[in-house]
Amino acid sequence: MQTDLKGKTIIITGGSSGIGAAAARSLRKKGAQVVITGRSDETKRLAEEIGCDYYLVDFTRFAEVR
Repeated sequence: MQTDLKGKTIIITGGSSGIGAAAARSLRKKGAQVVITGRSDETKRLAEEIGCDYYLVDFTRFAEVR
């Protein structure tokens, strides 16, 4: 994997915990602009922790998928 990701934007769905959160942290440390989506308040907490944008979404609701 490329070690310097400056200038790259990466969107992670389900990024509030588990593998998604670990990936978001790692990619942010490598300089990527990261955007995470998730259903819980953990999404906001992680975004604030690593300094990235976030969106609270629930993809089980069809209206939010659109």
